Amino acid sequence: MVSFRYYILLLIIVLKGVDGFAQCEVNPGGPFTVCANGSVSLGTGMVLGNGFGNSPNYNWQGAINDVANPVMNPAVAGTYSVTVTGNACNTTASVVVNVMPANFGVSATANTSTNPITICQGQSIDLNATSSNVAGNSVTYSWSGPNGFANNTINPGPINNSSTAAQGTYTVSASVGGCTITDNIDVTVIPAQISSSNFQSFNGSNWLVYCTSPGETTGFVYISNAIASQYFAAVTSYTVNWGDGSPNFTSNDDNWGTPAAIEHEYPLGLHNLTYTVNTAGCSSSTQINVFVGNQPASPLIQPPANAQGCTPFTLDFGISGVAQNIPGTIYTITFSDEPSNPLTFDQSNIPTQITHTFNTSSCNSTFQNGSISENNAFGASIQAVNPCGSASGSAGPIRTSEPPTVSFTQSTNYACVGEIV
Repeated sequence: MVSFRYYILLLIIVLKGVDGFAQCEVNPGGPFTVCANGSVSLGTGMVLGNGFGNSPNYNWQGAINDVANPVMNPAVAGTYSVTVTGNACNTTASVVVNVMPANFGVSATANTSTNPITICQGQSIDLNATSSNVAGNSVTYSWSGPNGFANNTINPGPINNSSTAAQGTYTVSASVGGCTITDNIDVTVIPAQISSSNFQSFNGSNWLVYCTSPGETTGFVYISNAIASQYFAAVTSYTVNWGDGSPNFTSNDDNWGTPAAIEHEYPLGLHNLTYTVNTAGCSSSTQINVFVGNQPASPLIQPPANAQGCTPFTLDFGISGVAQNIPGTIYTITFSDEPSNPLTFDQSNIPTQITHTFNTSSCNSTFQNGSISENNAFGASIQAVNPCGSASGSAGPIRTSEPPTVSFTQSTNYACVGEIV
């Protein structure tokens, strides 16, 4: 005899289906929020129970097409009902459509209320968005811009602007539901750039370089304005601080130094030139190292006379032959037991002595001391480099050994009286 519980279970399965969603249930999706004069597909996201069969019928309220996903264009705010029939199911559900006000807007600003804006190289960009007529809705924001800039806050905060890569069009998108509007702001970055036949790449940047001949005590460098003509209208003046105590050069002419570059005579040494481009509201500056000198003299590094011992073995190395080199000379000292850990100094801080501890044996190591290969040895080398050349020196051999290891064994852990162990 079939129990009453069986019929109850069967009824639940018929009403709910095996997945727990009622066979005649309709979830029409939504609610939808669209922009004024935008369109909406009312059936987007609709889910039906499995009791409607493969070809259900849809009857939408009003003059909307009786299909699964009728498009309302333009969308009109309101609540819309749909009746879905199929097999033994006949269910009515409703979906809500919200339409944003026609004057829903967003405004992008950066540092000032003007658009476009002009700032100077090194000045930060402070982006901000302001939305209006949001009808009490929560708004989400998304920013995009040059050099891969992206941010999802209303105010991304100051953007580092160390180069003209930050200039371009910044776009903010404000979204409420499916309604998204945008606004742009154009940012121009005024740089400070010069050109010169004396430019030379050194130590990771461009230096102005004049390599002197024997007997010369001064050198000339030549520079001219190199900012693009698109920035001329914003610039009020140009200033060059030579960095050697001489009077500044100032000009209101956008084409100063062209077609013929202006020249300046520097004494021997390392100097710092500062070029400044001035606008009505800000200034852009760049600093450039100026080197006037010659190839460095060969530096010397010298270990003590007795340069062999057990590890750890500490030695003091004397450094000489560097006093006459020009500021701007860079020194690299390398010990061959630690070739991946060189020490770097410049003319202002090169020591007269340096201490190094050797912690490993020099056995099976080879040190190239000039043209001589020293086997089972370590050594030290020093290199002096400036924009006009390089010189080097080395010292060795230095031989180190590991201390002996003390150990003993015994034939047994026990013995009788009178036995030998």
